[in-house]
Amino acid sequence: MRKVVALLVFGLLAACQLPLDPEGTTDRVQGAELVVGLLTARLGETDRAAVAAVAQEFDASPRLMNAAPDVLMAELESGSVHLLIGDVPSNTALATHAAATRDFGSVRIGEDSHKRIALVRTGENGFLKRVNIALGTPAIRTRAATAGQQTLDRTDRQDAAQPAGGAADAR
Repeated sequence: MRKVVALLVFGLLAACQLPLDPEGTTDRVQGAELVVGLLTARLGETDRAAVAAVAQEFDASPRLMNAAPDVLMAELESGSVHLLIGDVPSNTALATHAAATRDFGSVRIGEDSHKRIALVRTGENGFLKRVNIALGTPAIRTRAATAGQQTLDRTDRQDAAQPAGGAADAR
């Protein structure tokens, strides 16, 4: 009986193959291009360091894309954008439509301080795991701790977004 149970457990573990990327994000980004959607007009030091660390993890060249948040979310959901970043607080409503990364520092919105995160496509768990590894490197943790907290007024954030359909690359 023990042999049967052991065989079943081994078979189940072998079948799991977790984490998976059902849409192949890791394979598309590895050694190629990392498309990063910017949720702010300009990236602060902490977010710039995060993009660099993620690109390095995948040996990829980052391509930054500016657009309205709804356009960027649609691009993330379709797989055209791989990472959304730019003063994203951990309590963002966007996280209901995307997977949140581990936190890497903090962001201030008005008087409140929140953990800083980035967003990736839902279900791409292998990709998310490697992004989280990159964001957890000592260089990012140190940069996040020393960069200070940026104050971001909600109205300024809305004014910084370009109108829908106005997507442009920002290199």
